[in-house]
Amino acid sequence: MNALMGGTVFRHHLDGWDVSWESSGNYRHWCIQTRQGHGARVVVVMKNPGSLSGDGANLRRDTTLRILRVIGDAAQVDWLVVNLFDYATPSLRELHDNWQARDAESLVFGGLDLLACRSVIFAYGDFDADHIADYGERVAMVRTALASLREISIPATKAGNPVHPINWQRNRLMPEVVAGITASVRGA
Repeated sequence: MNALMGGTVFRHHLDGWDVSWESSGNYRHWCIQTRQGHGARVVVVMKNPGSLSGDGANLRRDTTLRILRVIGDAAQVDWLVVNLFDYATPSLRELHDNWQARDAESLVFGGLDLLACRSVIFAYGDFDADHIADYGERVAMVRTALASLREISIPATKAGNPVHPINWQRNRLMPEVVAGITASVRGA
């Protein structure tokens, strides 16, 4: 994929996967993880990019992207990762402390090429009380932008939000997530 936001596209090979993303300054706009032989691409929407930023010095440490690779191997899917906000930090507190900088100059959702994508998973987890209305507005906007894709239902938190991939692993939900992805992709 080419740069969509005027940033730099980085590519690495890790764990048998090709990982590409676009970064510009403190922002990571999208990430694609592909592996030869997988038949479908699923969009996953999370809260904000974590440790993956810049040239990928922390790529191997990004637990969320690793969990997606494990799930992707089990379900035979590739990933297009986008976030509600593209300010890159592994700290939700840092995102909230820099709330005015949560987005780059424009948003990536309108420029995404979704032709290779079959489904979408919302996996942003719960929101802190800070900026809750902003989160709700962004979720609604992203759902509209990705409405052409079949939504894969995954387990929800006690608050009713879709569970984040870290908690897929912590709460032993990975088999349930794989089953949901597999059923959706086969039915698409």
